[in-house]
Amino acid sequence: MKVMTAREVKDILFADFFIDKESGHEEWLFGKVTNTMDRVVSGTTALHEHGDAMALMNGRLEARLRKSA
Repeated sequence: MKVMTAREVKDILFADFFIDKESGHEEWLFGKVTNTMDRVVSGTTALHEHGDAMALMNGRLEARLRKSA
């Protein structure tokens, strides 16, 4: 179990208050989480430590920004 600080939660969730969600977003997100958890349970993928997951996410975001620039 990972305990997150209020700052970590704010950084992750704060933008959600300002982003208009497209129709079907909640269902898409639920499907993504469900599929990921199914892969974790089956052993085909593993969960990352928080710091590793954040580094991976930042790397992916930076790559997308470089492609769009």
